[in-house]
Amino acid sequence: MSGAINYVSCGLLWVGLLAKLPDLIRHRGELSQRAINGVLAFASLCFLFGAPPRSG
Repeated sequence: MSGAINYVSCGLLWVGLLAKLPDLIRHRGELSQRAINGVLAFASLCFLFGAPPRSG
């Protein structure tokens, strides 16, 4: 089984993060915006590093 689903999920999470980024810039003081963006970033990293290694 390939890790394509992991990479697709990671990409979709980064798209979501980029969509929420303007809200974070506009409302810097809101902790909820920071939390949402942090969760999106860490979840995308989990999918990226959780992908199985490619066999050669």
